[in-house]
Amino acid sequence: LDGKKTSRYTDAAYYLISRVVSKISGENLDIFLAKRLFNKTNCREFAFATCPQGYPIGATGLYIRSEDVVKLGRIYLDGGKYGETQIISKEWVDLVLEKGYELNRSGEGYAKGGMRGQYLYINLKKNVAAAWHSYDPNDETWPMGDTLHAFLK
Repeated sequence: LDGKKTSRYTDAAYYLISRVVSKISGENLDIFLAKRLFNKTNCREFAFATCPQGYPIGATGLYIRSEDVVKLGRIYLDGGKYGETQIISKEWVDLVLEKGYELNRSGEGYAKGGMRGQYLYINLKKNVAAAWHSYDPNDETWPMGDTLHAFLK
């Protein structure tokens, strides 16, 4: 507002979308995703941090095992499918990869880091998905992605 170009990281848009999903579907985001994603991919455990009113935060506070995070990577590698089940459209997968929505270019692949050392890496050329949790108080998990990229060469 003062004429300077600035930016700030915020999860507000994701929280807003969580509330919109709840309003339109009649289900909180965690229930909505359980039915359409987590149960269909046989995730063993998952939980969301919630606001005081009980709505999932949306962008942060997803607690999920690495073995289940890697399934999300496989969905992107397999054109939106998990096994024979179409989870998201192929068009959405292509758009995410083309525009860099949520997944950032990393060497020959794409990566997504999360709070407290969560990391997902997918490599389209090698058809590989890898995920890990590696707590680093400085949140410096990206060098591990570089190591994985070098290993896959």
